Amino acid sequence: MARIKSMGKEYQITAEGSWDQVVKACRITEIVIKDTQQKVSSGYSNKIINQNSVLKSYLIPKEGETFTDYKNRVIETDSGTGIKGKLMLFLTGDQIPLQFYSIKNNGESTLRVESTTRERKYQATISASGDYSKRGDSIATGLKEALEQNSIQHSYKTLDKLI
Repeated sequence: MARIKSMGKEYQITAEGSWDQVVKACRITEIVIKDTQQKVSSGYSNKIINQNSVLKSYLIPKEGETFTDYKNRVIETDSGTGIKGKLMLFLTGDQIPLQFYSIKNNGESTLRVESTTRERKYQATISASGDYSKRGDSIATGLKEALEQNSIQHSYKTLDKLI
């Protein structure tokens, strides 16, 4: 991880409800992350490609998938089906942690979206500093507004912090 830290903001959004509502919150987060990416131009195409490859590992529940099926798929993708996978299944308990991140300028600018998915609760923590401050704010605002539009009960907190 980067050694340089800068002042930024951390946004914490927690949604609670049925599994279907949790799935919607997961999908909305992925869509908002994609929507806030810079559009491809000649000088930035490698950065966009790198972000897209990192975003592919940000697994969201599939249509009709139960929480147990989702958890098993995430663990199988990350750790496999052997002893390592069984250990991860045990250690994760009733939650699935996922992370999307983008860092530039030796850590001076950081964007990190960490989410924890449970069967009836979804929490996204967005940390942004430097050049990514506006994008972090856009992700947090977009997620909050989409949850409100979909009538998903949620809480929203923000904090200035060294990131």
